[in-house]
Amino acid sequence: MCNKVFKSNNNLKIHKRIHFQEKQFVCDICGKGYHRLSHLKEHAMNHVESKPFACNFCDRTFPAMRNLRSHLRIHIRDKSFICEVCGKAFSQPGCLRVHMQTHTNEKSYVCKLCDKRFSQQSSLKRHYLTHTKEKPHVCDVCNKGFQEKCALKRHLITHTGEKPFICKVCGRGLTTKFALISHLRTHTNERPYVCDECGRAYNQKQDLKIHMVTHTNEKSHVCKLCGKGFYQKCTLKRHYLTHTKERPYVCEICNKGFQEKSSLKKHSLTHTGERPHICEICGKGLASKASLTSHLRTHTNEKPYVCDECGSAYNYKQSLKNHMSLHKNRDAFACKICNKNFKRPDYLVQHSRLHAKEKSEM
Repeated sequence: MCNKVFKSNNNLKIHKRIHFQEKQFVCDICGKGYHRLSHLKEHAMNHVESKPFACNFCDRTFPAMRNLRSHLRIHIRDKSFICEVCGKAFSQPGCLRVHMQTHTNEKSYVCKLCDKRFSQQSSLKRHYLTHTKEKPHVCDVCNKGFQEKCALKRHLITHTGEKPFICKVCGRGLTTKFALISHLRTHTNERPYVCDECGRAYNQKQDLKIHMVTHTNEKSHVCKLCGKGFYQKCTLKRHYLTHTKERPYVCEICNKGFQEKSSLKKHSLTHTGERPHICEICGKGLASKASLTSHLRTHTNEKPYVCDECGSAYNYKQSLKNHMSLHKNRDAFACKICNKNFKRPDYLVQHSRLHAKEKSEM
C-alpha cells in the first residue's frame, strides 16, 4: 500500500489499521477511537482530573509520561529529525512527515463534499466543519462557539485581558505568539509574503490571501438584500449592518454605537488620548496602525492608489475615491445663470458668488 517496512509482523498489523481506518479501541466516555490500546489508555487520562506528570521548566502537568516527553522537547530544543531537502529540523518524526508533504505537494486527503484536497488528515477534519457549520468548542463565559480549539484558547484571553507575549523592542503585550511575530515585523519592516502576480508584499499571510482575490476579481460573497458582491465573508457581514442600521459595538464612556469593533477601538482612544503607534522617523504618535501606515507615506512619498483613468496617484485610498468621483460626475454641476459646468460642487459655489457679486454691484 505504502511500501513502508517494519521490523515485526505485529508492527505491520498495527500499521495496516491506519490504511483501513480500523480503530477498534474506543473510549467509553467520548467515543473517540484509537488503533492501539496504549493510546486509548493515555487518552482516558484526559477524562481524569489527575495529571501527575509535571514539567520542571514551566510547571505544566500531563496525564501521561509520553505527553510530558513530547512537551519537554520544546524546552530542550532536541530537533534530531532533519529534512533532507531543506535542512529544517523537527523534534518529532510526525512533524517531519507533515513537513515533507510541502516539498512533494502531495495532497492525499480529499473532501467528499467539494473535492478539495489536503496534505493532512487533521486539515481535512477542520475543513469538514466549514460544511457542517459545527462549532464544537464553546466558551464557558459567553457561550460563543468555535470550530477549532486553538481559536477558543485565543478567544478566552479576551475575557481575562491577559497579554503574556511581550515585545522586547517596545514593551507592547500581545495575546498570542503569532500576534507577537506579526507585530515584530512592524519594527523590522519585514514583509515575507509576496504576491506572485504583482510583487506586492505583506507581513501577514492572511493579508496576502485577501489581496490575491483582487487579481481573480472573484466576489463570491453576495448580499441577499442588494446583490452587492464582496471578496471576504467578514466584509459581507459588515455590509449587512448598513441595511439593518445596527451598531452592536457601544462605547462604555459616551454610549456611542459603532458597526465595527475596530471603529470602537479607534474611538476609545479619543477618550484616553492615547496614541500608541509611534513614527520612527519623526516621533509623531498615531491612534491606529492604519493611521501610522498612511503617515509613513508622507516620508517615503509613496502613492500606491492610482487612478486607472488618468494615472493620478494618491497616498490615501479616500483621496483616490474623491478623485474618481470627478471622472464619474464630470461636468455634472451646472450654473443655472450661465449654464457653465463644473466638476465639483464647491467650484460651482465659488462661481455662483461671482454672479451674486455682479448683481450687488449693478
